[in-house]
Amino acid sequence: MSAEFMGPGGWLGSVDGERRAFGEMGNSMPEVVCRHVAKRTLNDQLLEQTKLLQDENGIDDGFSFLHFSEAIFGNELPWKKQLIGSCVASGDMRTTSYRMLAEVFLLGDPEILPGIDIEGTDAFAPFAPFSYRAGRKRGNLNGRSDGSYCSVHMQGKIEDGILFCNSGVQSDTYPEPQNTSLYRKWGGDDNLYNQWKDKAGEIKQIETEEVRTFDDVKELLTVHYKPMNICSSWGFAPSHKHPTWRLDNGDPVWVYKRSGSWAHNMSLVACVEIKNEWFVVVENSWGSTHKNGRWFVVTESTMNSWLRSASCLSVGEIDLKDQLPIFTGAN
Repeated sequence: MSAEFMGPGGWLGSVDGERRAFGEMGNSMPEVVCRHVAKRTLNDQLLEQTKLLQDENGIDDGFSFLHFSEAIFGNELPWKKQLIGSCVASGDMRTTSYRMLAEVFLLGDPEILPGIDIEGTDAFAPFAPFSYRAGRKRGNLNGRSDGSYCSVHMQGKIEDGILFCNSGVQSDTYPEPQNTSLYRKWGGDDNLYNQWKDKAGEIKQIETEEVRTFDDVKELLTVHYKPMNICSSWGFAPSHKHPTWRLDNGDPVWVYKRSGSWAHNMSLVACVEIKNEWFVVVENSWGSTHKNGRWFVVTESTMNSWLRSASCLSVGEIDLKDQLPIFTGAN
């Protein structure tokens, strides 16, 4: 195990098993397992503000959901760290949130976020334990043990929907419990799931794809504004400091290399160019445990190698509730 290992894992699958399961899902739902046509950006002012924030850190091109959320809220989103082996749900809660922000604020979809706050009962983010159980149910995972698979988790969001914090569901914190017993109660059986599945079914994910190359990662993040979940057994550790890329406090950004093993799901949240080199930013769910904080950076070549040994799925279109029109026309 790598010296950089800082928190719980929770991915229980194998790459071959994940790909078989995703293939079966594609055979049964080909209209979902695809890539929709990229939408035109409508909020050019917000995109420009995101680019300005990236430029302040030495980023020349690309798109970062970390800077995008800062452009909206004034800072990165204050996710609480993962406490049990719920990485598939914890990471996907982040990527689903980023995708919804892109749809509403950047692409101008006529939709409404399911909440207006960052935390609490009116948080816009999904309530992670419901999707955790929906995936575990499909993976025949019961009892108090932790963990899940990437493909079944995605299938749960597509078929069962996504539960939100303002639904009336009870928790100690939102969008993820910090009470580990409560989180495990959600994952253990269908009792809580059955109480809330009808409410969750009102909003579903309607698009995903399997991602195999860096070029796809780049296009999905910088053109389609779709983050990704990546499940693998690869661990990582610091390699070297980037010569020009800087954190907000002026410290250099560290580039990471493969090291050790984590059975873990993480989030691909940025693809950026600095001095004619491209990098991918990987957000982790362990809190600020890495040298860059809660995220680390890999090179294009490392990303291509990693994808050959990983299951990487895009978080595409979320079918949020429609925003009612302000004007309905003359009588």
